[in-house]
Amino acid sequence: MLLFQYIYKILFLVILFIISSTCFSETISIKGLVFSDLKINEVFANQKITSGYLTIENTNKKDEHLIHLVSHFSEKTELHNMTVENDIMKMKHVDKGITIKANSKLIFRQGGFHIMFIKLLKPLKVMNKYKVRFTFQNAGTILLDMPVKAKINIIKKKKHSHH
Repeated sequence: MLLFQYIYKILFLVILFIISSTCFSETISIKGLVFSDLKINEVFANQKITSGYLTIENTNKKDEHLIHLVSHFSEKTELHNMTVENDIMKMKHVDKGITIKANSKLIFRQGGFHIMFIKLLKPLKVMNKYKVRFTFQNAGTILLDMPVKAKINIIKKKKHSHH
Protein backbone atom coordinates (compact mmCIF):
# COMPACT_ATOMS: atom_id res chain seq x y z
CA MET A 1 0.00 0.00 0.00
CA LEU A 2 2.83 2.41 0.83
CA LEU A 3 4.43 1.66 -2.52
CA PHE A 4 1.27 2.73 -4.36
CA GLN A 5 1.06 5.98 -2.35
CA TYR A 6 4.70 6.69 -3.18
CA ILE A 7 4.11 5.99 -6.89
CA TYR A 8 1.03 8.25 -6.92
CA LYS A 9 3.00 11.07 -5.29
CA ILE A 10 5.80 10.76 -7.84
CA LEU A 11 3.28 10.60 -10.70
CA PHE A 12 1.52 13.70 -9.34
CA LEU A 13 4.83 15.60 -9.17
CA VAL A 14 5.75 14.60 -12.71
CA ILE A 15 2.35 15.72 -14.05
CA LEU A 16 2.59 18.98 -12.07
CA PHE A 17 6.06 19.61 -13.49
CA ILE A 18 4.89 18.99 -17.07
CA ILE A 19 1.86 21.24 -16.67
CA SER A 20 3.83 24.05 -15.02
CA SER A 21 6.60 23.93 -17.60
CA THR A 22 4.24 24.03 -20.58
CA CYS A 23 1.50 26.38 -19.40
CA PHE A 24 3.78 29.42 -19.66
CA SER A 25 5.87 28.27 -22.61
CA GLU A 26 4.96 30.96 -25.07
CA THR A 27 7.02 32.57 -27.79
CA ILE A 28 6.82 36.30 -28.42
CA SER A 29 8.16 37.90 -31.58
CA ILE A 30 8.72 41.68 -31.65
CA LYS A 31 10.87 43.78 -34.02
CA GLY A 32 12.88 40.80 -35.24
CA LEU A 33 13.55 39.53 -31.71
CA VAL A 34 12.02 36.24 -30.57
CA PHE A 35 11.58 35.75 -26.82
CA SER A 36 10.95 32.27 -25.42
CA ASP A 37 11.33 30.19 -22.24
CA LEU A 38 10.62 33.18 -20.01
CA LYS A 39 10.90 32.40 -16.31
CA ILE A 40 11.40 34.06 -12.95
CA ASN A 41 12.54 31.70 -10.20
CA GLU A 42 10.23 31.13 -7.28
CA VAL A 43 11.21 33.05 -4.14
CA PHE A 44 11.61 31.11 -0.88
CA ALA A 45 11.44 32.16 2.77
CA ASN A 46 10.95 35.89 2.23
CA GLN A 47 14.17 36.25 0.25
CA LYS A 48 14.58 39.66 -1.35
CA ILE A 49 16.39 38.45 -4.46
CA THR A 50 15.68 36.09 -7.34
CA SER A 51 16.80 35.40 -10.88
CA GLY A 52 15.20 35.35 -14.30
CA TYR A 53 15.88 33.41 -17.47
CA LEU A 54 14.82 33.44 -21.12
CA THR A 55 16.06 32.95 -24.64
CA ILE A 56 16.38 35.89 -27.03
CA GLU A 57 16.80 35.13 -30.72
CA ASN A 58 17.88 37.95 -33.01
CA THR A 59 16.44 37.21 -36.48
CA ASN A 60 17.55 40.60 -37.81
CA LYS A 61 20.42 41.12 -40.24
CA LYS A 62 22.29 43.34 -37.81
CA ASP A 63 23.49 42.87 -34.25
CA GLU A 64 21.25 43.99 -31.38
CA HIS A 65 22.43 45.28 -28.02
CA LEU A 66 20.48 44.77 -24.79
CA ILE A 67 21.23 47.96 -22.89
CA HIS A 68 19.03 48.04 -19.81
CA LEU A 69 16.41 46.12 -17.77
CA VAL A 70 13.75 47.47 -15.40
CA SER A 71 11.04 45.86 -13.28
CA HIS A 72 8.55 47.50 -10.92
CA PHE A 73 8.69 44.66 -8.39
CA SER A 74 12.37 45.08 -7.45
CA GLU A 75 14.55 48.07 -6.56
CA LYS A 76 17.22 46.92 -9.02
CA THR A 77 17.06 44.77 -12.13
CA GLU A 78 20.46 43.81 -13.46
CA LEU A 79 22.06 41.67 -16.12
CA HIS A 80 24.63 39.28 -14.64
CA ASN A 81 27.02 36.65 -15.94
CA MET A 82 28.70 33.76 -14.19
CA THR A 83 32.42 33.36 -14.89
CA VAL A 84 35.13 31.05 -13.60
CA GLU A 85 38.33 32.66 -12.35
CA ASN A 86 41.05 30.55 -10.74
CA ASP A 87 38.61 27.63 -10.41
CA ILE A 88 36.14 29.85 -8.54
CA MET A 89 32.74 30.67 -10.00
CA LYS A 90 31.89 34.36 -9.69
CA MET A 91 28.82 36.37 -10.56
CA LYS A 92 29.50 39.69 -12.26
CA HIS A 93 27.17 42.58 -13.03
CA VAL A 94 27.23 43.32 -16.77
CA ASP A 95 26.76 47.09 -16.65
CA LYS A 96 27.39 47.80 -20.35
CA GLY A 97 24.74 45.39 -21.62
CA ILE A 98 25.22 42.53 -24.01
CA THR A 99 25.26 42.10 -27.78
CA ILE A 100 23.08 39.53 -29.50
CA LYS A 101 24.67 38.81 -32.87
CA ALA A 102 22.54 38.87 -36.02
CA ASN A 103 20.80 35.54 -36.70
CA SER A 104 21.83 34.04 -33.36
CA LYS A 105 20.41 33.24 -29.92
CA LEU A 106 21.36 34.32 -26.44
CA ILE A 107 20.25 31.84 -23.79
CA PHE A 108 19.95 33.16 -20.25
CA ARG A 109 20.53 30.18 -17.92
CA GLN A 110 21.98 29.16 -14.59
CA GLY A 111 25.76 29.30 -14.72
CA GLY A 112 25.71 31.91 -17.52
CA PHE A 113 23.90 35.11 -18.36
CA HIS A 114 20.82 35.77 -16.23
CA ILE A 115 18.69 38.57 -14.82
CA MET A 116 18.93 39.44 -11.13
CA PHE A 117 15.93 41.01 -9.42
CA ILE A 118 17.45 42.66 -6.33
CA LYS A 119 15.57 43.96 -3.26
CA LEU A 120 12.14 42.65 -4.17
CA LEU A 121 9.41 45.13 -3.26
CA LYS A 122 6.63 42.56 -2.92
CA PRO A 123 6.22 38.79 -2.73
CA LEU A 124 6.16 37.10 -6.14
CA LYS A 125 3.49 34.46 -6.55
CA VAL A 126 4.02 31.25 -8.49
CA MET A 127 1.97 31.15 -11.72
CA ASN A 128 1.65 34.98 -11.81
CA LYS A 129 3.32 37.06 -14.51
CA TYR A 130 5.31 40.21 -13.83
CA LYS A 131 6.32 42.94 -16.28
CA VAL A 132 9.98 43.42 -17.16
CA ARG A 133 11.09 46.23 -19.49
CA PHE A 134 13.96 45.40 -21.86
CA THR A 135 15.69 48.30 -23.64
CA PHE A 136 17.55 47.51 -26.85
CA GLN A 137 19.77 49.74 -28.96
CA ASN A 138 17.83 49.18 -32.22
CA ALA A 139 14.48 47.66 -31.20
CA GLY A 140 13.88 50.18 -28.40
CA THR A 141 11.85 49.30 -25.32
CA ILE A 142 9.99 45.99 -25.15
CA LEU A 143 7.74 45.12 -22.21
CA LEU A 144 7.46 41.39 -21.46
CA ASP A 145 5.32 39.47 -18.97
CA MET A 146 7.60 36.98 -17.22
CA PRO A 147 5.98 34.15 -15.24
CA VAL A 148 7.15 32.95 -11.84
CA LYS A 149 7.74 29.22 -12.02
CA ALA A 150 8.01 26.85 -9.09
CA LYS A 151 11.17 24.95 -8.37
CA ILE A 152 10.28 21.32 -7.88
CA ASN A 153 12.61 19.40 -5.63
CA ILE A 154 12.11 15.71 -5.09
CA ILE A 155 13.64 14.99 -1.73
CA LYS A 156 15.33 11.65 -1.57
CA LYS A 157 14.85 9.81 1.67
CA LYS A 158 18.08 9.16 3.46
CA LYS A 159 18.78 5.56 4.29
CA HIS A 160 19.60 5.01 7.88
CA SER A 161 21.90 2.23 8.85
CA HIS A 162 22.96 1.24 12.29
CA HIS A 163 26.34 -0.27 12.94
